[in-house]
Amino acid sequence: MFRKSRGNGVKYRGKSRINHLLHKTLKQCIVTRWNSVLLTLKSVAENLTDLRALSIDPKAKKNLMRVMAELNDTLLNAVIGVLDPYDAATKCLSADKQATIHLVLATKRRLVSHLTAVVGDCEVVVQTKQHLEFSWIATL
Repeated sequence: MFRKSRGNGVKYRGKSRINHLLHKTLKQCIVTRWNSVLLTLKSVAENLTDLRALSIDPKAKKNLMRVMAELNDTLLNAVIGVLDPYDAATKCLSADKQATIHLVLATKRRLVSHLTAVVGDCEVVVQTKQHLEFSWIATL
């Protein structure tokens, strides 16, 4: 059902056979992989138009129809916006050929300030930021 890809993430080849109909493949969330949730959400966001078109097909699976009907584009993009700085921090601190220890404190400060709720944040984004801040601080 799943196969490893050479790029980031895993390509989904489920029974629905949706991936071969999309311009970009959907990525499966793998909990042992850094930023896997972000990769999955971005793959959904990149394929929204195609997924919506597939979901209105009378032959589409009911689960796809339900998920696409309930999907909130604004919320999806807001959650991606919350998680994006973590991906940037991971890439910044994961250099192979140079030391990055001097970047840790600045990166931590950037992430902590990013987790501060702002006036335009919806309730889900505020809760996500609070959860990330609590779990992140608890691991330090």
